Amino acid sequence: MKLFVRLFTIALIAFALTMLYDWYVNPIEVLEEGRTTSKSKYSEKIVSAPKRRVRQGWREFWQVKVPGGGWYECRNEDCPETLRIEHVDHAFSRPESPESSISPFTQER
Repeated sequence: MKLFVRLFTIALIAFALTMLYDWYVNPIEVLEEGRTTSKSKYSEKIVSAPKRRVRQGWREFWQVKVPGGGWYECRNEDCPETLRIEHVDHAFSRPESPESSISPFTQER
């Protein structure tokens, strides 16, 4: 039984190292490029941004470039929705709590 556990552990470590090697060492290969447009849910703001389909190791997925930022993996291959959440409606989708706007250094008298 101990031999089985040791062999299983070694196989699991080898598999994990193979996956990490594939993920971190393999460069991103761009397969297709294009543009996507997204409209805010809260205002009339419309943003257009580049998108690309890439292959990294064994995975193929879409990415969208947020203006002034980096490439984000598209959620469920829905690049306009990812662009809207991460850039267009960023301030509205992550509202601040009312307590965070009160400075701890100000006191009412």
